[in-house]
Amino acid sequence: MKVAFSWSKPEGVPGLIARKQVDKSLFLEGSHIPKEFHVDFAQANGGHLPDLGESREVTLHYGDAQFQARLVCKSRHGPDSRDLNLQYGPRSAFARFLQDRLPYSYRRLVLGADASDDSPAEDMPEDEREYVEFYETGQPYHYTVRLVARTDLGELLPPDNFETVWSHLGQLIQAGTVLCTLSKGMANSVSWGADGIQVTTERGSELIAKTAFEAAWHALMQRGILAADEFPGTDRYRSTAVPTILAQLPYVDYTTYPRLTLFLTSHRFTNAELAETFKVGTQRGIRVAGRSPDTKLVVFTTDASSHYRADHPYRDYWKGDTLFYTGEGLVDDQEMTYGNLALKNSMSAGFPVYGFQRLPEGGFAYLGRFRVNAVHEQQQPDKTGRPRRVYVFEMLRVRPQTVPISQPRAWVFQANPQYFRLSAALSELQEIVFLVNQFRTDIRIGDRVYFWEAGPEAGLVGVGTVLAEPKEMPDNQESSRYYVDKSKFEGEKVRTTVRVDRFLSPPIPRAVFLNHPVLRDMTVLTARIGTNFRLTPQQAEAIAQLVEGSVPPRFFRVSAPQRPEDWVMCREKGFLLLDVKMPRTDLTTLASLSDITAALARDADETYRVHSVHLETEARTLETIKNLRPGDRLVVTRGASTVVGLAEVRQPGYIWLADQARHAIYVSWQWTGWLRTTRHPEWLTTLITPATQEAYHEVGQSPAPKTEPTADLAAVTQSFSSALRLSGIHFGSRHDRVVRAFVAALSTKRLVILTGLSGSGKTQIALRFGDWLGKERRMVVPVRPDWTGPDYLFGYEDALKVTDDGRRTWYVPPVLEFMLRAARDPHFPYLLILDEMNLAHVERYFADFLSGVESGEPCLPNLAQDAKGNWVIREGEVERIPIPENLFVVGTVNVDETTYMFSPKVLDRANTFEFRVETEDLQIDLRKPAPLPPGDENLVRGFLAVATDDDWQLIHPAPWRDEFAAYFRTVHRLLSDSDFEFGHRVFYEALRYASMLAATGNTTLQEALDQQIYQKVLPRLHGSRRRLEPLLRALGRFCYDLSYEPGDTATANFDPEAPQERMPQLAQSYHKVRRMFRSLRVNQFTSFTE
Repeated sequence: MKVAFSWSKPEGVPGLIARKQVDKSLFLEGSHIPKEFHVDFAQANGGHLPDLGESREVTLHYGDAQFQARLVCKSRHGPDSRDLNLQYGPRSAFARFLQDRLPYSYRRLVLGADASDDSPAEDMPEDEREYVEFYETGQPYHYTVRLVARTDLGELLPPDNFETVWSHLGQLIQAGTVLCTLSKGMANSVSWGADGIQVTTERGSELIAKTAFEAAWHALMQRGILAADEFPGTDRYRSTAVPTILAQLPYVDYTTYPRLTLFLTSHRFTNAELAETFKVGTQRGIRVAGRSPDTKLVVFTTDASSHYRADHPYRDYWKGDTLFYTGEGLVDDQEMTYGNLALKNSMSAGFPVYGFQRLPEGGFAYLGRFRVNAVHEQQQPDKTGRPRRVYVFEMLRVRPQTVPISQPRAWVFQANPQYFRLSAALSELQEIVFLVNQFRTDIRIGDRVYFWEAGPEAGLVGVGTVLAEPKEMPDNQESSRYYVDKSKFEGEKVRTTVRVDRFLSPPIPRAVFLNHPVLRDMTVLTARIGTNFRLTPQQAEAIAQLVEGSVPPRFFRVSAPQRPEDWVMCREKGFLLLDVKMPRTDLTTLASLSDITAALARDADETYRVHSVHLETEARTLETIKNLRPGDRLVVTRGASTVVGLAEVRQPGYIWLADQARHAIYVSWQWTGWLRTTRHPEWLTTLITPATQEAYHEVGQSPAPKTEPTADLAAVTQSFSSALRLSGIHFGSRHDRVVRAFVAALSTKRLVILTGLSGSGKTQIALRFGDWLGKERRMVVPVRPDWTGPDYLFGYEDALKVTDDGRRTWYVPPVLEFMLRAARDPHFPYLLILDEMNLAHVERYFADFLSGVESGEPCLPNLAQDAKGNWVIREGEVERIPIPENLFVVGTVNVDETTYMFSPKVLDRANTFEFRVETEDLQIDLRKPAPLPPGDENLVRGFLAVATDDDWQLIHPAPWRDEFAAYFRTVHRLLSDSDFEFGHRVFYEALRYASMLAATGNTTLQEALDQQIYQKVLPRLHGSRRRLEPLLRALGRFCYDLSYEPGDTATANFDPEAPQERMPQLAQSYHKVRRMFRSLRVNQFTSFTE
């Protein structure tokens, strides 16, 4: 076999020119062709190659599709060298084709973790490689393309949005398709339509609405595994037809035993999920459900060749789609019993065999269903190295079926203004019903339509998307308003429904197309007579570029609606709801900026008290929204640092939803998900702002995680709590309560102070939470007594050292390097642990940090290392950046004669925990804490999503928020009488904490109130007996029975140390007040820290 770099040519393959291993460049620009293969390409071209400095157009054939590229010959190492390149652009049709058809390599090499890796493609493991093969056609410079995809079909990912799924079903299910139900094998005739799927059985016929499939799909996407009896809805076809139809998708598979269950082929199964889904055991490599001769199914697991280890006795390997699988039995000769016998029996009995690959990081990836074709006996070494007999099962993968999902085609739909006013219809309608006189069986859902108006002013007037398969239907009422000659359209005719994505005003005239080197050959120009004309891939690409260039798209950043249910509706319905309260009227009825301002002023009643300057700003914002045009691009954001969608504005742009009294924008979603970026405070106060094309594409091309995380604090708490127990850390009966409070506190505010007895677990809980976030994302720093300024955190400029280009270098302490790392990776949370943080005056070294967190102002030096390792200000960028909002700080505190007290301004900015050890916590099975594995990435990112959402508590208030606020105001009044009152910040953070605590799983008002008094109020108290005794009596009374009346005798005489008749309402705070009161009596002074 001839091999050079990533090109090769196996012997004896008829017509093969060469095979190219897929690498990054193949998706972006093309490939260099090594000189060893010049003769092969010359032979395919009838003995010709381009001369030096020349290029020739190449046509690449794949099935019916054709793609354009160029074969370029240029000098690379001097005038005598010849360098041959196959070239096309990153936005060419062939590049997009490769991206769609080879998603594994595209995600890995271009979008994923390997995107910045310049190692040769030949270094990729063999079973992960993909190839593009070029074959002769007999015509020079025309090559047939064949793709060789990797064998792991478990990487076939489901689409991000349901509309794509629905279009796939439309292609898979033609009219009159017969499907047998999965459980009983009953024959159903099914026909796909835009609004649903018609199911016909011997019992009758019923249309299952598209919404039923959508609800089922979202449930399946959310869980990955979904039993049919758990599908949404209760109609009689739900448990049979919907699963049967969804199972036709190539990224969905199913099992009928022990109950009908669908699962995504991309789902990563846990061992417990394998056992539950297929009702098999949790051990063994071959697991059997049922007993012979009534075997139900077999599940086998393999390490596959990419994870083969020399000391492993099982030598499984792939040849194409066939797996050669070694049977079970680690030592001595294998026996034809249990799992081995079940695999053999499947050849005649026909029960299903499911294959899974064990993953190095844990869990199992689905490989597919297999058919055992043969059983071979071989000699292989066993676990001890001795030769023994093994059974090797030759198994062909038969599912998932690689159903070809065709690419959308492009068409020109023509109308004559003598018969139909097309421009008027496109300017006013959102959907249009169009006659189909040609290509009835070829026009499909999702195809692109370019609307052409004939006549003396002929030209392109709009762009749309096919929504329904062509079929005979009566005249459409909406479209008929634009008929000039109704006789041309009356009666039952073949028509299709097209969504109007863009109306072109002014149109692109016919002369532009006649002068275009590709578009001048369009059939609508050469034949003219007809309604529907097919575009070649080259013409489709050219016309798309022409339309985009005719009116360049504008780019904007727009805020997403805050309410989760609104966001769900946006993604499902194809529009973007706007959180705009005024004016409560359709903007299209307001002709000018002054009209919008006047409408705003009318609605700005006494409730809002809006200043006139603000009204003018709002009016300009609304005018921008009103004037959005089809083709404009939107970067949709939430909060100050999260991008949740990319969209293209479609016809008509702005809309008024009268039934909801809401403003909205019609859009086509290009992507929805969750991508963190650097903080932009202005996003919080402006609904829409100009953006750039670079910012739009940066989101789409970002290699960072972009799926929506699991923003579920209850799941975060449960995961971390159970991991803590496994690591050897247990807080007794208070364990779950302590963990809930800790997670809620960090979610509320990025600074938490842990105080209490040495060895009580305060440092360990912080360390283990850092492990849970990810080991590289936490740092422990012991604070030293000589920290007298901010340099120990923020570094300083070294005045004595200058780089070769004259820039000053910086001294960067480990803390600053850690904070800069967090700033460069905003997608994940980072945890800084300051151990013994009060060994030095906190205000001296920590004041700049506190100020930066509160104000959001830039205070970190924006540094990077140069080629020699020197830390310097980043060239061409700002000198300072804000403290990264994904940075969390936990400080541990011990109190003795060597430490310093905290000032109220520090305590105001933190939640303070006191760790105590109860006698019953001292168990004999205590052990030294062990490190934790990282938590689930989606939960880790979900924690960050909640913690950095400043308005989270407004959207997810605690169920008893109003009562909590009333009691906390009472505490404020109580403290005010002794001049210890708190400000707005403490009240805001207390309400936020209450919501966070409720989200972690706490259900009681008293628990939230107790913890906030303990964490936010009591740490502020320190002083003499004369000053604090009345206050502690009043606080003790309030914590006992939640009552407080100024001047009340019972309050003034309340003794927290005296025995009480019942348990206090706020037990934790009450017992702390009691200890502080005892210390006050003994020492004539007290403070929170002991």
